Amino acid sequence: MKNLTLTSLSVALSTSLLIACGGGGGVNSSIDQTKPTNEVTDTEAQDVCQATADYAESKVTQADTCRATGFAAGIALVASGDDAMQEACNDAYDACLEADPEEETDCSDATADTADCDDTVTVGDVESCLQDTIDVGVESLDLIPSCDELTLEYFEELAENPPEEPEDPASCDVVYEGCPGFLE
Repeated sequence: MKNLTLTSLSVALSTSLLIACGGGGGVNSSIDQTKPTNEVTDTEAQDVCQATADYAESKVTQADTCRATGFAAGIALVASGDDAMQEACNDAYDACLEADPEEETDCSDATADTADCDDTVTVGDVESCLQDTIDVGVESLDLIPSCDELTLEYFEELAENPPEEPEDPASCDVVYEGCPGFLE
């Protein structure tokens, strides 16, 4: 099974712009959940894209995004010591919080490009997979330390006891089997 990373969350959201897909629960485009994915129209693909973006935006706060931004800035200075890492992290975090939130996702270019999907994969299957993928990504965000916790000791402990890489949600299995290349 493929492993997910924070990058996979971005890929999941970007991919939803290109393929017609959907799912139940939090990601719900209101498209018939039993409709085969390979029959989705471009308009429906845009609906799925927007439902996916809305769900992701409801789960990931600006503070979450800024914590990840600060962490990335701090990591860049790992060789410079704790104070430099923490200062860079705090500066990037604060600048991110002061910035206007990113514009909403533009789903106008989403297309029903599902030629590689067979007719066993439904809109509901894909929406469930996307929702669960976002949920795994959100759980990964919880592993990012605050700027004050960003120390050389933190990285030493992380090297000795790395967190387990989250696995793809089981809900994605049917999608991966029926839609080769999905979320890759």
